[in-house]
This record gives sequence, structure tokens and C-alpha cells, in this order.
Amino acid sequence: CQVRDIIERVDGAGIPGFDTAITIGNDGMPVIAYREGSGSDLRVAKCGNITCSSGNQITTIDDGIKVGFDISIAIGADGLPIISYYDADLFNLKFVHCGNAACTDGNAITVIDSVGSVGSHTALAVGRDGLPVIAYRDATLDALKVVKLSNQFGIPYFKIR
Repeated sequence: CQVRDIIERVDGAGIPGFDTAITIGNDGMPVIAYREGSGSDLRVAKCGNITCSSGNQITTIDDGIKVGFDISIAIGADGLPIISYYDADLFNLKFVHCGNAACTDGNAITVIDSVGSVGSHTALAVGRDGLPVIAYRDATLDALKVVKLSNQFGIPYFKIR
């Protein structure tokens, strides 16, 4: 049996696909976070099957002038997607805990750091303790920062400056 590449169009509304990040949900299906370019909205695509060829759910998570830059996504300890990203309009690091596997309802958005121009170039991981850890750039201090959250809903536990 030969494996072949399958390329599918997941979202064609606006100008999607900037700052793309992907993870695999607990159901084995891809979950993609990305920025829509014309409105600079943060969107999530929850694929309906492994190739994203049908049943996809597209949700706008945060809409603003310039949100959804430098996205990182992971699956939290509760099995739901978590996302870190840069809000270039407010110069803030933001975090989303999705309310369900498709991020269609009950999403909680938290500003993690807002002192100066902070939050670009995010990288998100889940520690062995199940808590999110985010590394990001602080352009004001010209520094790399990291924050460990005290829970999966975006409450900072500590920041290294």
C-alpha cells in the first residue's frame, strides 16, 4: 500500500492561513489555529476527519484590528485546545482556553502580560504537571520571557523577567 499526499482546502473565507499552528485533538483529528489576514482575526478550524476533507468547524475566537499573530496551540490537561498568541493592536500576550474540542463555545480569553510591547513569538507547551508554560518576546525590554500558568484557564503562576 502506497501512501499519497492529500491536500485539502480547510478555510477559504477572507484571507486565512497566517501564523498557522496545529495540534492533534484527543479524538485524533487536527485542530488548527491561524490568523485571518483581512480582518486579522484569530480563528480555529476543528477538522471533521483526519484529512480535513469534511465536517470542519471554523470559529473566530478573537476579532480585532490586529489579533492572532505568532500563534501556538496545544491540548490542555483537560483534553481541550489552549492557544497563546500576540495581540498586535494592544501589544499583549493573550491565552485562550477553549470551552470545547472545536472552540465553538465557552472560550475563555485572558491577557497574560500587558506591560509594554509583550507577547510576540509565542511558544506554548504543557508541563508534566498539566499546566501551560508560554515563552514569548518582550520587545520593550528586548528580552525573552516565560510564564507558567497556575491553571489551564490562564491564571499566571509566575513570570521570569
